[in-house]
Amino acid sequence: VIGIMIMLRQKISAQASVSAQQALPGIIISLILVTFSYAIAGLLIDAMYLSMFLIAGLFNTITGGEELGTQMISMNIFQLGGLMFVGGVNTWNENGNAITQILSSAVGSSDSNPLVAGIGYGAGLTVTIVIAVAVLIGTVKLFIELLKSYASIIMAVVFSPIYLMIGALPGKNAFSPWLKNLVGNLAAFPVTLLFVLIFKIFTENLNTADGGGFMPPFLVGNGQSGIAGSVLGRDIL
Repeated sequence: VIGIMIMLRQKISAQASVSAQQALPGIIISLILVTFSYAIAGLLIDAMYLSMFLIAGLFNTITGGEELGTQMISMNIFQLGGLMFVGGVNTWNENGNAITQILSSAVGSSDSNPLVAGIGYGAGLTVTIVIAVAVLIGTVKLFIELLKSYASIIMAVVFSPIYLMIGALPGKNAFSPWLKNLVGNLAAFPVTLLFVLIFKIFTENLNTADGGGFMPPFLVGNGQSGIAGSVLGRDIL
């Protein structure tokens, strides 16, 4: 194809046409990239696992050495969804307390008012059920997106020789888009691990008495920093 382009003096810009001197470097580079495309993809996949174990190691230390991050790497989607589901529904008490506080402030009553407390915990249970359904839907969507990323990675590796061969054509840059596509799809897996770990930390550690955190104005009111973990966990998820 390049030979025909040279013979026909195919233009690659308004001023220049294809020549052998211009085409040879692109052909050589493309031959090298095609030859090593599988090795490059393997290196990027190893880098993905390295970044995942790095994230797991950092957050294992933060969460008191429970090695939850390392366990997550070997989990399937159902186990990962169960982990988020348990973290989501275990905070119904905090949800009930928050709603009770908001109701008591709205009606000018005490938190110990049986009617206010009953409505608050009932509403908290309803919110928890909604969160549980959201976790289930989110898990299914996450599975579909990760499956699409996996399929894209496999397709990029399988068809890399044909795709990178196009880079030999003058004026074409096939390697950079191929590399960005591969890195972007591989990044989905460490990012998922990172945010599920943050979700677990926020929904568990920040809900304890000494967990820290703060609650800014206009959300659920002052003095409600105890549910910071629950609110942040839902938002991150």
